[in-house]
Amino acid sequence: MSILGKILEAVLKPILQYKANKIINSEEYQSTLKEMAHNTDEMVRLTAKLKDKVDVYNKSIKSMQSAGIKVKTGQTPTQMIAAYDKWQKEQHEEFWKKHPEMANNPEWKNMLE
Repeated sequence: MSILGKILEAVLKPILQYKANKIINSEEYQSTLKEMAHNTDEMVRLTAKLKDKVDVYNKSIKSMQSAGIKVKTGQTPTQMIAAYDKWQKEQHEEFWKKHPEMANNPEWKNMLE
């Protein structure tokens, strides 16, 4: 390092270090650090909670798919309900085809609708 560099370092280093320490020790900086720590903890808590919800959602999707309902991950609840309604209608139609004698039984008809 040149002599000029050493002189500048000797003069500027204490000034910059003093200003940096002043900022670090300021109430605003400390408050911001505490707020960041709190926000980090909150995000960790919410992420864990969200992970549980995602697991339940994925289990529901797999369960519906195994029953024959045509749903996919990423669908909205409205789309899932529409797929369920379509599946339910198909199930009823199959039932009536297999058991035409039940068409005249009002108790069965009311129960299935």
